[in-house]
Amino acid sequence: MSDNKELISYLAKTIEGNDYLLTQILICVPLRDIITFKCVSKRWLSLITDPFFSRCFATVKQRVSGLFLDLAPDTRSYQEKTYRSSFSSFFSKNPDLRSSLITQSYNGLMLLKSEDAVFIYNPTTEDKKTFPSCFPLFDPLNLHYSLAFDPMHFLGYKVICVFYGVNSKNQCFQTIIYSSESGVWKHGCSFLPTFPVDFRRATYFKDSIYWNGSKMTLRFDLKEECMKDDMPSLSPEPCHYGYVLAPACDYMNLAGFESGEFSVCVFRLKEDYSSPRWVHKHNIDLRSLIFQTAFDRIGCPYTYRSDDLFSVRYGYLYSIIHLIEDNEDDMGLLIHLMDKVVVLPVSRGILKCGFTFSLFDLTPLS
Repeated sequence: MSDNKELISYLAKTIEGNDYLLTQILICVPLRDIITFKCVSKRWLSLITDPFFSRCFATVKQRVSGLFLDLAPDTRSYQEKTYRSSFSSFFSKNPDLRSSLITQSYNGLMLLKSEDAVFIYNPTTEDKKTFPSCFPLFDPLNLHYSLAFDPMHFLGYKVICVFYGVNSKNQCFQTIIYSSESGVWKHGCSFLPTFPVDFRRATYFKDSIYWNGSKMTLRFDLKEECMKDDMPSLSPEPCHYGYVLAPACDYMNLAGFESGEFSVCVFRLKEDYSSPRWVHKHNIDLRSLIFQTAFDRIGCPYTYRSDDLFSVRYGYLYSIIHLIEDNEDDMGLLIHLMDKVVVLPVSRGILKCGFTFSLFDLTPLS
């Protein structure tokens, strides 16, 4: 027995004295525990906040660990819903966060906007970086920011700002690019899309930023720093049909739904031919979920502040939040229903009534 204690003590000292070995152990720990472990000591904090740790942590196949929801303004807090765990909230030491709106979040960084500033926030280290003003005299509502961050491809991050302006020839959309390496804004490309595009909702995936338009998806190539129109056209659906871009399982996916209907179609972008195309993968029937939740939660307040695409029927709302990677090749569809977030497992084939799902309660802070 004493020999075992001595061996355990020896191994613990060996691990504690080896930065590389300790890092390899920590990258296998869930993100929620990593946030706690950074308080163990200054040395552990230094290891966890090191860029090398971020790159290693990104290579480990992990489930989604948290969902940050921006609730109604009177709650004055962000809510964090840990995937298949307990519900909690966090109050940052930085008071600016309580009056800011989460615009995007990728790989541990959050892009936030307030009335007078745009900034990057790291919830793990609680570091905040405010961007220099690109156009002080512009209406902030006409400036649309998009975040690109992937530690597997580059150490820093980039932010793209799209606005409607005037170049030397005519009026058009223009871009400016901020890089964390240079710390300054620089001029990008000018373009004039031939169809309406919603620049408020951007999606980053594999060195590109995507925006959905009325007819097709627009792509900004971060390597060439220019806008591309090489995406396949969207399926010709009714004018009230909506799409949500959602990368998962190493593919770009598209969730489509029609206002007033209880079904969601999931498409996947295939690039194995001469030109990319959207391939229909799943049909998700929401009737069982909608009706059960409606009867269980009738009369509950609509608390989640979301301007995302939604469907309305008989006065009931649901909103598609995102597709997440549930297992190696499986996805989970996150849907907001009144004061719940629902995780629907999306497997191969067609989902109909009777499938299993998980419910997360969203209750405003008292």
